[in-house]
Amino acid sequence: MCLKFGNQSAKGEIATARLLTVARTWVMQRRHALEFLCDSVSHHRAGQPALTLLQR
Repeated sequence: MCLKFGNQSAKGEIATARLLTVARTWVMQRRHALEFLCDSVSHHRAGQPALTLLQR
């Protein structure tokens, strides 16, 4: 059995995998994943460069 997190397409599975990777990376860095995701969407909508997951 394959766990799909409710996705109905391959693209949905890829998007979910990427979001889970981001969330886990930030948790491991003791940072706030939701804040990063919200900021990333804001940057994208404003046409600004993408944020990085790497620690500064």
